[in-house]
This record gives sequence, structure tokens and C-alpha cells, in this order.
Amino acid sequence: ILSVRGNNLFQSRLGIDVEDRVTALIRKLLIPLTLEKLLSHDHDLPHYAEAAPDEFLTIIEEDLRCSDPVVFGLLKPDSGSFWAPSSQTGLFWALECLAWNPKNLLRVSVILAQLSRQKIDNNRVNKPDDSLQNIFRSWIPQTAAPVSDRVKVLKKLTEDFPKIGWEICIKQIKPGHSVGHYSYRPRWRSDASGAGQVVTNGEIYKFTRKTLGFLIDWPSHDEKTLGDLVEYLQGMPIENQPKVWNLIDEWSRTAGEAAKAELRERIRLFAFTQRGRQRKLEDTTRDRAREAYDSLRPNDPVIRHSWLFANQYVPVSTEEIEKEGFNDNDQEADERIDKLRREAITEIWDERGFKGVKDLLAPSGATDLIGRYTASCVTDVCSQSDFIQRCLSLDGELQSKAEWCLRGFLSAIGDDVCAEVINMVAKKLSVEESKRLFVCAPFNASTWRLLDDSSEDIRTGYWKDVVPYWKDQTPAELNELIDCLLEAHRPRAAFHVVCMNFKDIETSRLKRLLHDIATVNTEPAGQVGLDPYYISKALDLLDGRVGVTPYEMAQFEFLFIVALDHSKHGIPNLESQIAQSPEIFVQAVALAFKRSDEGEDPPEWRIENPEQRAVVVSAAYHLLNQIKKIPGTDENGHIDKEALVSWIEQARQLLHKHARGTIGDQYIGQLLAKAPEGESGMWPCEAVCEAIEKTASSGIGQGFSKSVYNSRGLHWLGKGGEQERELALKYDNLADRLYHDYPYVAVVVKEIAKSYTYEAKCRDTEAGTEKRLRTPVGSW
Repeated sequence: ILSVRGNNLFQSRLGIDVEDRVTALIRKLLIPLTLEKLLSHDHDLPHYAEAAPDEFLTIIEEDLRCSDPVVFGLLKPDSGSFWAPSSQTGLFWALECLAWNPKNLLRVSVILAQLSRQKIDNNRVNKPDDSLQNIFRSWIPQTAAPVSDRVKVLKKLTEDFPKIGWEICIKQIKPGHSVGHYSYRPRWRSDASGAGQVVTNGEIYKFTRKTLGFLIDWPSHDEKTLGDLVEYLQGMPIENQPKVWNLIDEWSRTAGEAAKAELRERIRLFAFTQRGRQRKLEDTTRDRAREAYDSLRPNDPVIRHSWLFANQYVPVSTEEIEKEGFNDNDQEADERIDKLRREAITEIWDERGFKGVKDLLAPSGATDLIGRYTASCVTDVCSQSDFIQRCLSLDGELQSKAEWCLRGFLSAIGDDVCAEVINMVAKKLSVEESKRLFVCAPFNASTWRLLDDSSEDIRTGYWKDVVPYWKDQTPAELNELIDCLLEAHRPRAAFHVVCMNFKDIETSRLKRLLHDIATVNTEPAGQVGLDPYYISKALDLLDGRVGVTPYEMAQFEFLFIVALDHSKHGIPNLESQIAQSPEIFVQAVALAFKRSDEGEDPPEWRIENPEQRAVVVSAAYHLLNQIKKIPGTDENGHIDKEALVSWIEQARQLLHKHARGTIGDQYIGQLLAKAPEGESGMWPCEAVCEAIEKTASSGIGQGFSKSVYNSRGLHWLGKGGEQERELALKYDNLADRLYHDYPYVAVVVKEIAKSYTYEAKCRDTEAGTEKRLRTPVGSW
């Protein structure tokens, strides 16, 4: 406010240049610029920018001229958590705020273009290229600059930052509907006054015509820019569309075959697939597309057919299908693509042999398919042996692709032939090459029997490196692969394979598998995920089997306590064990929280390994927050008052003995807060009221209140404290019913009502303040 109005108010009267002082303050706050400063001031950066626009832009520009700009430290992927704040938001809002002023547009655009060079791989809307797109969007520009100024700045971007300028320009002619986002607006300056809304059709037309001119007259077209123009052809006026085909004709005279093939595939996808048919192209457009497509046909068979192996799924060309109304997702499409791939591989193999396959691997995203189709061309054992050895000889960037090609090849030649060829080739290879060969072989018993005759190094290396997968294995095979993968310390890989067939797994193996999943930590993090659904399913199938005790089930539930949260299986055995034995509850409290004195816990409670201790502490904490079964509850849900009181007394004695009385009482209260209603409709039920009244512990009361308050969970708050007043009235009425029989419980419930009454007053105050400030009301 002082920056915008200060000089008008004070400079002539007091001789103070307020704007200059604000500028000095902003520089003092941010210089020397560090990543820590940017992060800590993130929320205020838009206000700093609005207070001192020139100074703020100068600071960012000076930093970007350095060899290692500080602001690039903000441009990193976030944690992916819904609640995690974005570290870039404040900076981008600050730049968006300044872009509204036409005088700042060029400087802001250049800064955002420089930031756009470093891609941010996350799903946040706030990215520098998104801010640029919003600023220059033809139909709802987020700047007050007139069309002429926007065109000048955009021309400058296309010259200095061609890739970014191209992306801005091409989006202006994208056909169909588009979505626009509003940028951050100044709060105190009037730079955005009257701007930022949908503009007239005349203004849209003027701006898009200019950008189309930039696109057509682009200094150096290539396969990507021309492909973009083809893809967005329907967003151009009809009179401009022939220019695109002329540009393609001119470019193709000197273009390389690989570039031609890439553009040719984009033309095919645009005009000759099911999606192309849905575009309802004019006949003249389809004819020109056909001419360009034919003229770009590469002579090299590898390049010509590479589109068939670019990905696993390839949309078929509708013009190659005689049947009208054909849908390229049905069986006929698969058969057509299969036929084209077979013909392509046959031609490549006949003309170029293995070298052609090798060249086809490099750009492919479906190398296993190349191997599978090549198997139909390599049919005799000697040729198959030679092909395998050639694949294994490839190294560098091609090694991984060659191995996937070999996987496809071996899976296609049949188990009997495959075993014969592998057995013959393995004798000619080194130990390392033999191991790689077996890893590429089909994952089944035939391969494992061949391994039986191999050296220990090959067998050990195979089970360490193989990528296991499920493929109709018999129960005997499933049990064998579990044993071998567990021996290789890969329990998660084994679990991933057998998770669809737990019923076929022998009980002792299933128990060992579950135990090792939780305790063996040698597999790379993130390589094989554990789905909580399958953990719950495995425990469901194990529970009740002969040879599995409730105590063992409780142990498994503790090991997987985090995964079982909100699962179907839950922790029924563990809850039953705790309800029967207060010692287990006390031990969980002792594992999760330190003693309140200088004493020592029993040796069996101590965990020396720091990593293991951290895991157990986390599990114990989750357990204390998950248990819901009240001690003394029978199979019908009835709570035995005497059993409950006895359990609480024993638990409290042990808690005090081990110096955890205060925190233990709170968790007892938290558990009692999950009590059901009584037969008379009173809450909590009579047995729980008796137990709380008998102990009259302030810690239990605090835990009870805290649990009730937290049970409200995530919720949306409306205007004022109406919701909280309703809750306060609810607990007031409950307390009134309890006063005569359970006075202490009534006081605890009354305190809950008071907390909601206080919160309601706070919400009313916030609503009134927000109304005066004219800002939106509502928060999580």
C-alpha cells in the first residue's frame, strides 16, 4: 500500500520517497539471494513483486545471468503428496502478477522462458510454460497488454527461445475446445483492471493470424514443427492449409529418411486412422495428405517399417481395411497389425538379416515384439543359436533392448525347441553370458531344469537377476519359485508372482513368505510394490488354516499394521490378543514412546538396530491408533464391565511400573472413546462409563476427548461456526444424560462440548473478518 500510494500521501509533505524505501526493503529481504530465502519467503513473493516491480524483476534477472541460478533450485519435482506445498508457486504468482502491466510483459516473458528450459516433472498447474500459455492465450489473455504488444513480445520469444515460442504459437491454432486458467492478479495496483476476461472475436482473430504467420514462416522447419502443423491443420483457415503441404514438399527434398519416416507416421495418424476418420477431413485435405504420405516413403525397409514397432499398440490405418465402419480396437485390427508386422520383419530379415533387426531395435519401444516376430524367420537350430549369440553380444545402450528382444524370441520358438537351443548355446558362453541367457528364457520349470545342470554361479545369478512373472504355473512350480526367490533374498518378487494364487501355496511357505516380506530388506526400493489388497487377501487365506495359531496371525498383523489400515482383513487377531492381555498393550506403548524417567526397560523390549527400531516404533504407533476392540467385548459385541475394569487396572499398573503412565492413560482413553452406544441409547455405553468413572483419570479423560475430536476427520468448513454449534449441542445433551449416574464422564463430555463452542466463536470471528476483507470464505 505504501509503495503504491505512499509518495502521493507523503513525498510533497514530508519529503520522503516512500517507494524508494520500499524498494530498498525488498532488496534487503532477498539479497544475497539464496534458495532458503526463496523458500521461506515463498508466500510473500507476489507481494514483494507488487510492492517493487522493477527491483523484483532485476533481482531475478541478475540471478538468471549467473552460471548456477538460485531460482533453478525451486524447479524440482515435489513429493507428490496432496498436502505438500509447491515450492514454485510464490515465484510464478509473482511473475504472473507483474505480467499484467504492458511495460513488464517482455521482461516477465523472458524470465519465464528461461525458467521453462528446465522441465518440472510433476502434475502441478504452476509451471513457467503454463504461466506463459495463460499470458498469451488468444481468447483470454492474462495481461492488459494490447494485441500489438503481445505480438511483439511473442515474436521476440520465437527468436530468442524458439522451442518455447513454437509451443505458445502452435497452441493458438489448436482446433476444438480449450481450457484457460486465470493468472494471479495484483491486489493493490490497478494493472489488471478490466483485463483478463474473454476478448472479442476480432481480437482473437487478429492475434491468431499473427501467430499463424509466425508458424508458417518459421525459419527452420523440421519433422516436429511440420508434424505439429499437420496435427493442428483444422485450426487454420482453409486458404492457409495448402501452405503446410507445400512446406512439406519443399522440406522433403533434403530431409533424411528417418526424419521423413517420423513425419510420415504423424500424417498417417492424422488422416488415415480411426481418429482421422472422426475428424471428417475434406477430400482435398485427404488427397494432399495421401500425396505427402506417399512421397515421404523411405527406401530403407527398417526405417519404413519402424512405426509398426514403435509401441506395443499401433492404431491401424482405416484405408487398409476394406470393411466400412471398422473399429480399430477389435480383433480384426489386431490381426491386421499382426499381418503387417510379420510381413515387415520378413522383408527386413530377407534384405538385411540380423543387422536390420539390430537397427530396428534402437528406436523401438516394443523390442520383445521384434524378437517374437523374428522367430518366424529363424527356424533352424543353427540359425537360432547364431541369433541368440548375436543378441547377447550387443552392449551399451542396445544391451537392454537386445535382451528384451531375446525374451520375445525365446518365448516364440516353443518350450521344447527353446530348451534344446539354450542347452546348446549355453555351452559356448561365458558364465556371465550364460546367466543373461537364462534370465531371458521363459520363466518356467523347463528353464529351471536346465539350470540344474549349470554351475552354482549361474544358478545364483539367475535367481538374483531374473524378472519373475506369473504364467499359468502349477502349484509345484509356484512353491519352487518361492523357495528359490526366498533363498535369493527376493521375497517381494516372489509375492508379486504368486499373489493371484495364494490358495495353491503350502502353509509353511506362505508363512515364511509373509515373514520375509516384512523382515528382509535387500530388494531395491520401489522395484516391486506391495499392494495392501494382496497382503489382506493373503492373511485372509492364512487365517484359520491348520497349523496357524491366533498368536501367529497376530504377529503377522503387527508386521503389516500399516498396510492393513482400512483393509478388509484388518487386525482382528491382534486386537483379540490385546483385549485378552494388557501386557501387549503396554509393550506397544513402551515401543512407541520413551520412558518418563531415567530407568531401563526389560531387555526383550530393547532394539539395538536403528533401522529396525524405527520400523517397530512406527508399527507400534499405528497399532495404538488402529485398535478399536474394547477389552471385555464378547462375540456378540457385549462388553463385560468387570473384565474391562480389570484390564484397565492391570494395564495402568504396568504402565506406571515402566514410567509411561501419562501417555498410557491417554491411549486407554482414546480406545474407550470408540465404545458403542448402550442399550438405552446412552453414549458411551454403561460398561465404559463405569470403567472411566472408577478410574477418574485425567489422562484417560484427555485421551477420550482427543479421540472424539479427531474422529471428525477431514471436513469442509462453511461460513461461520454453525457446524461446531451443532456438535456442541450434541455433546451438551449427552453430558446432561450422564450427570446423575456418571458425573466424571459427564464432565469429560461437557469439555468436548465446550471446545466446539469455543471453535464456533472462532469460526464466526474468521467469517466476519473475511467478509470485511472481501476474500473467499472456506478452508479445510
